[in-house]
Amino acid sequence: MLIAQGAIIDIPKVGDPFCLTPAAKLAYEDDKDSSEFLREHFFADATKIAAAAALASNKSYAEILREYYDADIHCIAEAAARVGNEEYAEELRGKGASFVMIAFGAARGGFSDYVEKLKEENPGWEDPNTLSYYAALGEQETYVNQLLNNGADEMMVSCGYARAGRSDLIAQLQYVDSIDVNILALAAAAGGQFEYVETLLSQGADVNIVAKGAAEGGYLSYVEKLRRENDINVYMIAHGAAKGGYYSYLEKLWEEASDRLEFINDVVKFVLCTELITKMSQLIACLSSCRLELFRAGFLEGCINSAEESHYSSSCSFFSSGLNSNDILERVDGAYNPVR
Repeated sequence: MLIAQGAIIDIPKVGDPFCLTPAAKLAYEDDKDSSEFLREHFFADATKIAAAAALASNKSYAEILREYYDADIHCIAEAAARVGNEEYAEELRGKGASFVMIAFGAARGGFSDYVEKLKEENPGWEDPNTLSYYAALGEQETYVNQLLNNGADEMMVSCGYARAGRSDLIAQLQYVDSIDVNILALAAAAGGQFEYVETLLSQGADVNIVAKGAAEGGYLSYVEKLRRENDINVYMIAHGAAKGGYYSYLEKLWEEASDRLEFINDVVKFVLCTELITKMSQLIACLSSCRLELFRAGFLEGCINSAEESHYSSSCSFFSSGLNSNDILERVDGAYNPVR
């Protein structure tokens, strides 16, 4: 079941600088036939493949996946900007790609001039902290230092470096001694930097935080290793899997849960409170039809709990979009086509 739904086929290779999945790696190496085989027969994620094609400047393949297989335009544009393909990124921006995601991609690639151009064209937009995170993730030390000199947060920089496995650059930060070891562990695990993770664990990092980060990054074998060796909080893992989009693994955790309704409520609450509502239909689609009613019940209760406990109002993106829980469920029910 897990292979058939893509839970294993979309796991990134540990140590890959781009964190590419097998199908994405093949696309990056211009082996379209093999990449398509994995997409068609093993449900490899089209967005991950398209982004890898954009990283390799293979616009034609990326466009096929975007136009015919719903590959995410924002992720493709980010990848194009990351490798300095401004022409393609701008083309996608004209078709609706987020300039913010493009700016983050440019920052990750160290293309600071392009970032500045996007800022000039969008007055009022400033996000030096997130830009510094992406620049650090791309190991763009010069640009990171420039952003730090302009007031960027060292914690965000440290997270980017941790996810890239650059503990040496973290050590050079001015306030390194005040950075929470768990913040570094979460980022490092999400990036598959497990040698560094082991060091952080020896320094007192919470193994539950590490498991959450590894689940977010899709390193599920490592998550299972931690589960075998430690008493891990399954809800922490579920939060990471939901954030990373590893829904089939989330289903596996759900099947193991002693109280499945409580489990779903917790996951839904996390998705809502972290503004990941766009992932809700994908989350539901990973469940088989015989479980939909239970999930619906959990979803409704989770919406109510999240709204009350987080004091959501009309200003919240979820509710200000004009959608309520019934709207979401109607949309999901209408498009629901379970993978068998």
